[in-house]
Amino acid sequence: MAKSKAPEQYPQGRPTVVIEANGRNGQYWKDLWNYRGLAFLMARRDVTVRYKQTIIGFGWAIITPIFNMIIMSLIFGTFAGFRETSEIPYNISVFVGALGWGMFVRGVNTGAGALAGAGLAGKVYFPRLINPISSVLSSLIDTAISYLVLGLMFVGYGYVPPLRMLLSFPLLLPPVILGLGAGFVIGSYSIKWRDLRSIYPFALTLGQYVTPVAYSAENAANVMQKVGEGTLSLYQMFSLVNPMTGYELAYKWSILTDVQFDVRAFLVSVAWTVPVLWWGIVRFRKAERDFVDIV
Repeated sequence: MAKSKAPEQYPQGRPTVVIEANGRNGQYWKDLWNYRGLAFLMARRDVTVRYKQTIIGFGWAIITPIFNMIIMSLIFGTFAGFRETSEIPYNISVFVGALGWGMFVRGVNTGAGALAGAGLAGKVYFPRLINPISSVLSSLIDTAISYLVLGLMFVGYGYVPPLRMLLSFPLLLPPVILGLGAGFVIGSYSIKWRDLRSIYPFALTLGQYVTPVAYSAENAANVMQKVGEGTLSLYQMFSLVNPMTGYELAYKWSILTDVQFDVRAFLVSVAWTVPVLWWGIVRFRKAERDFVDIV
């Protein structure tokens, strides 16, 4: 996409604005802030389109996490034998784990689809990072509804969460950031290699099963040890390098009283997030220049 410049001087004396396709100047990041109103407008549109002309509307935001909780409880609690021997109801533990993992998945899906909408992108200029920002903002509605469901589960099971549950809200941000970075990388490469659009959902599903979402790390280690020492070692090695293990355990720690905060796992997750986000933004900015001509 060619570089375009406004006239050197406007009759009204307004300042010159330069739009560069590669965005290496600071104007792109200034525009990102200046277009924040557009992000909120697109977020409101996303929420409206998502639930418009549906029979139960926002009820889908309630049904989806509950159904996911039931499926995971059956798979891990009933069939795989991972059901916790804890005072905390197992369904609450699974629901909390699914909330943390769900934010990561939303980040990946948002980042991977951020370069979509070539029709609009070819007609008007706006920083394309507005797309994922607006999608993350719209997902806050679903998250708020999920917290209401979780509160009702607390009342139904008679569970009193710790005061540190207030930390659960900021602890949802790191998984989203990690997911956005990974999604940017996937989205930038899927412009040319569209097979990635079919591969990464399968990878997310697999990742949900190998991350302590519906089970604790200690319980998983005990089950793996019964299978064999080699299986236990393989699980421990993978758990150590899994970028979501630290964030998932930290989020569950903020709500569940029987989960310990794993500092090492959390630092490993942070160490993954920084380069993944940087690489994702670099790939996103490069793909942003010519994706309209490809898609």
